[in-house]
Amino acid sequence: MAVMSTSAVSVALPTIGRDLHASSTSLEWIVDAYVIVYASLLIAGGVLSDRQGRKGMFMIGVTLFGLGSLASGVAPTVGWLIGGRVIQGLGPAIVTPTSLAIISATFDEPRERATAIGVWSSGSGLALALGPAVGGLLVVAIGWRSVFLLNVPLAAVIVALGTRLIPRIPQARASGRRSASRCSDRWCTPRSPAARAAEAG
Repeated sequence: MAVMSTSAVSVALPTIGRDLHASSTSLEWIVDAYVIVYASLLIAGGVLSDRQGRKGMFMIGVTLFGLGSLASGVAPTVGWLIGGRVIQGLGPAIVTPTSLAIISATFDEPRERATAIGVWSSGSGLALALGPAVGGLLVVAIGWRSVFLLNVPLAAVIVALGTRLIPRIPQARASGRRSASRCSDRWCTPRSPAARAAEAG
């Protein structure tokens, strides 16, 4: 859902520009505001999920994505839309590393964990590839606002299912092992599993 939003919105930009009388610079910010927030806060999102609890932070991330999508879908001006995209980008910045950490904590067997991560990666790639096609169909059939508003019920379903299906995972404890730390000659800072997952992603 978060990955598809990146590519689907690009197809809707010409229609958004006409309806909201947006300049080319504003249209660029509609895309960049989401991507910049998403990419720049991945590590912070992973660390936060380890400290505050992965299940709870996953729910918060999905909720932020849904709220940002709602704000973007009802935006009366391009400035409002860009603000909605900023909020929308906060969601996957938390969800992406947290979901990988949940997979790592849920599946103990290496083979099962590898299969789960493979499914996660394949789904992300498929969503990125299908984004332009899905976005184009929505724009033609319903309008550009549907590209954003479709995420709202999807986010609600994910929160409802996640509340029931995702196990509660204890907060990650700092490990003193050197293999799980970032060290130098003068200091050593423990690195959490979600933070390492965010860096790998």
